[in-house]
Amino acid sequence: VKEQGVKELWRGALPSICRACIINLALLAPFEEFKQRLKNVIPNVQSRTIVSSLLASFIGSFASLPLDNSKTKLQKMKPDANGKLPYAGIVDCMFKTISNEGFAKLWVGFPTYYIRIGPHVIITLVLNDYLRSKLI
Repeated sequence: VKEQGVKELWRGALPSICRACIINLALLAPFEEFKQRLKNVIPNVQSRTIVSSLLASFIGSFASLPLDNSKTKLQKMKPDANGKLPYAGIVDCMFKTISNEGFAKLWVGFPTYYIRIGPHVIITLVLNDYLRSKLI
């Protein structure tokens, strides 16, 4: 706050919100779809739920990592000698990453990200399914 002002406390808030929206969209819809499509393949409800959550967590991680990487770059960026920031926003950050580092660099760190996100998603989706079955 002293060096950059109160506004800088929220740097990266919009990308964080975008990432949260994308990860939830990329988790919830595929999770329900996998559960339906795997009904004939995996008859056990608990097993089907776990497998569906594993698959959905992969899709959610894949869809959200470019936003997470860009969000991190935005939050860590420092102004140059002229006081200019390297990125104007999340879209600019993603385009500059693609042009300077290559398209695949949007997914740098995917294994680590999946290991971090996967268990959280699996627990959340399985617990959500269990609670819905008991409360509805």
